[in-house]
Amino acid sequence: MISIHSHSKTYEKFIKSLLIFPSLNLGCGNFKVGDTNVDINKKYNPDIVWNLNKFPYPFRERESTEAFYFIIV
Repeated sequence: MISIHSHSKTYEKFIKSLLIFPSLNLGCGNFKVGDTNVDINKKYNPDIVWNLNKFPYPFRERESTEAFYFIIV
């Protein structure tokens, strides 16, 4: 089994290699690999500062074809 630390450059490069369509990275923190990075905390300098518990989300329909998150607490 291969273990890659979630903040390593190797892991970041691997995730970027999987993204071939416009993507949303929800709860990005310092890990910015999506085309649009979203986080509630502005200190991480995301593209969009947003509370993911608040609806509707500030995205246009079909703006992205992939959305991902790792750990959102």
